[in-house]
Amino acid sequence: MCYRAQSALYTMMKDQFANYVVQKMIDVADAPQRKMMLQKIRPHVAALRKYAYGKHILAKLEKFYTKNNAELGPIGVAPVTVLQ
Repeated sequence: MCYRAQSALYTMMKDQFANYVVQKMIDVADAPQRKMMLQKIRPHVAALRKYAYGKHILAKLEKFYTKNNAELGPIGVAPVTVLQ
């Protein structure tokens, strides 16, 4: 996703109605798409927690990854990269 798309995603996550679109995207995305979405959402977690609609997105992601035992780490924590 380019910067413009990331800004659009962030705007959608905060919107009263568009957040439902983002939630549906999470539901229907395949694993690589969902992982990419999570990477784009992570930098905005602190800000999203301030918005009721943003909280719905975060809850959806947490529920999905908890339910499916995904190995992407908790929401809001940047992935750790081990350099060798």
